[in-house]
Amino acid sequence: MAEDINPNVCTIINYSFAQLKDNAIALMDPDLDENGQHMIRRVVALRKHNPHLTVMISLGGWSEGSTKYSEMVRSEAHRKHFIQSVVKFLQAHDLDGLDLDW
Repeated sequence: MAEDINPNVCTIINYSFAQLKDNAIALMDPDLDENGQHMIRRVVALRKHNPHLTVMISLGGWSEGSTKYSEMVRSEAHRKHFIQSVVKFLQAHDLDGLDLDW
């Protein structure tokens, strides 16, 4: 549970994982709780207890592999689409940054 994390012993929390889907960032598992709240929103809400807490999204990881990332960066249009999707995602979820685990 996000609420079990002590936000005062952390400086950064990386929420994992997002995935690359159609050259855009997407949550791998929306993880809704019994009230329909996404876990990512509950993690970001920890800033109420520590306003200096940095919350980032981790994209990729071992299970994602690297092939689709390599294909995405080969195309200027795909890179642009990816970057725009990341900016929109960060703003929509009130996140501080991206950890790209390629």
